[in-house]
Amino acid sequence: MADPSRILLCRTKGWRKPPEARVVARNTIFGNPWVVGADGAYCWPRGTRAGWQSSHRTPAGRLTAEQAVGAFAVWIHGYPVPVRLRPDILPPTSRRRWRDDMQARRAAIWQALSLGELRGLDLCCWCATDATCHADVLLALAADTRADLSRWMDLVAGEFD
Repeated sequence: MADPSRILLCRTKGWRKPPEARVVARNTIFGNPWVVGADGAYCWPRGTRAGWQSSHRTPAGRLTAEQAVGAFAVWIHGYPVPVRLRPDILPPTSRRRWRDDMQARRAAIWQALSLGELRGLDLCCWCATDATCHADVLLALAADTRADLSRWMDLVAGEFD
């Protein structure tokens, strides 16, 4: 059996997700809340009765793919997210809700990882397969929950200064 890899999601007519693959795009619990690009948004996932489908786009600084994946790696490891990488405009009550929702989401991801839900599976995301993607972080953690994420965390090391 080949090592799990990342698969590019596709909307092309006739394309089907392989049966032994798991989607980790932004609309799933495994999605990276930090958005890459000019719109500079942060997708704030909220747990609902339907699952982790609901999200709120909140203005944030413009991020590169490396910064977004670095922020994901820092956050998934339990470290505080650098201030510049947090949503810009949140009143105090929303800040608490954001923190609580993000802690619940991280706990749910770790529970899924500890139960082996991603182990041995290919992961599907919308990122180009040759680009930096949070699915690479998840693949490393699925293979070994004690995986060293420093190569991704180093991408945002300057944000802590």
